[in-house]
Amino acid sequence: MIYLIKAIYRRFCITSFISIILLHPASALSADISVSPSFMDLESSVKELRDRIEKVYPGIVMIVVYDITGTESARGSGFFYDTEGRIITNASIFANAYSAEVISTNRRYPIVSVINYDEKHDTAIIQVNAINEIPLEIDFENNLTTDEKVFALGRSDNFSKTLSEGRINSVVQLDRNIELIKGDTVTPLLSLAPSNNGPLLNLEGKVIGLITYNISDSAVMDNKAIMFDSQYINAISIRSIFPLTNTSTSPTKLHPKGTRVWWQWFKYKVKTAATSGFIVLYTMGFQTIIFYIFMFVVVLSLIQFIFQYIKKKFFKHHI
Repeated sequence: MIYLIKAIYRRFCITSFISIILLHPASALSADISVSPSFMDLESSVKELRDRIEKVYPGIVMIVVYDITGTESARGSGFFYDTEGRIITNASIFANAYSAEVISTNRRYPIVSVINYDEKHDTAIIQVNAINEIPLEIDFENNLTTDEKVFALGRSDNFSKTLSEGRINSVVQLDRNIELIKGDTVTPLLSLAPSNNGPLLNLEGKVIGLITYNISDSAVMDNKAIMFDSQYINAISIRSIFPLTNTSTSPTKLHPKGTRVWWQWFKYKVKTAATSGFIVLYTMGFQTIIFYIFMFVVVLSLIQFIFQYIKKKFFKHHI
């Protein structure tokens, strides 16, 4: 009987020891898996944001304004909101405007008409003879909530992309029908220059406001002007801008610009093409690049050798 009890005890201990050994790696693996989703979620968020930007960005334009002397007086971003070439932008860039041009991803429009504007709240509606432009999706019914994630897109002075990411901290009622969206920027997922103008979008990629950096003192409580700061986001809600889009007024056509910023636009295109070419070479792999460089040097050396040989034969024949 005693031998039987010892055998059972021995068998139980061995089985328990083996079970602990087998279960320990599994528990460690499950712990690793429980940590990994955070990295996967971050990578997924970056990819999702990049895809959303690539989808929205073609509808965003750069607006260059000139005074009566032909000197550039201001630049700013705007966005198409319909297929008729109408654009929402900031009114402040049109101060002392004599002529202007709109530059989209693929085209330049030298004839610009100002349809409507609200100088007090820094909003304006302009129009160009658009060709195959993609308007942004507007969310007029969006219920703005605090802590909602938002991002602002625009164009920098050299026509490249700008991006600010943030969260809404409050919605201030400036006038009866004017809402100011105030937010704080967050650590960006993408390394782009911050936006100080352009549309404000929600996570669905729909426009909920227009970034503003020059609201007049009379429009702001406590007589303090709202100015742009890279740590804050200030935008007029799209619902506040909606009445400007419905007002039927006679548009003011600005004068056509004689000398345009075609050279800077051309440099931007060359820079973009060079960047794309580098990415293509990089994806080909290091060994492939070295091989093509080697072949280029060999061909160049061969051409030089043939040229020198012909040159020597030619001079030898004539001596």
